[in-house]
Amino acid sequence: MVHRTSELSEPNHERAVLHYDLPFFDGLAPEDTALLLGSFAASHPIIRLNIHEQLHVETLLGSLLGELNDRPPGHLLHIRNKSIELLLYIARYIMKRKAVPDNIAKKFFISKGHLCRVFKEVSGFGFSQYINITRIREAEHLLRTTDWSITHISEQCGFENFSHFGRVFKKLVGMSPREFRGLEG
Repeated sequence: MVHRTSELSEPNHERAVLHYDLPFFDGLAPEDTALLLGSFAASHPIIRLNIHEQLHVETLLGSLLGELNDRPPGHLLHIRNKSIELLLYIARYIMKRKAVPDNIAKKFFISKGHLCRVFKEVSGFGFSQYINITRIREAEHLLRTTDWSITHISEQCGFENFSHFGRVFKKLVGMSPREFRGLEG
């Protein structure tokens, strides 16, 4: 089922709701079904896509809607394939941004707690602190060397929330990203 809504006062967005019944996943390997459904078990079910990711998802949704409206021969097969492609894209997106310590700990067959303790002993930084420092250093570089918007830079540096980016930047650098760009310009 696809559902589209648009606010009358601000028609600059559309909402598409795709409803998947469990029989949709029949015929897929259990691990594939778990991967595709895992996105819906995320602690933060809302994801924020940068402009390139939005365009990719919009292309997939446009293809789905076109098939639903036109119903050419094979449209059900196309809809199933594009739906799976969309779910897989979302699952990979979430996995890519999932807590990094979990992924690294699994690769080395150690617990997340042990990894974080050892990391702090060796580096002197907590894992999250280190990631934030690394992201902010990249943001500083991009603020100096590009004319990208600050919002775009925050997304490119891995911040899903612009306000959080601003707070972390100010805490680590001592000024806002806009102030930093003004000094560098």
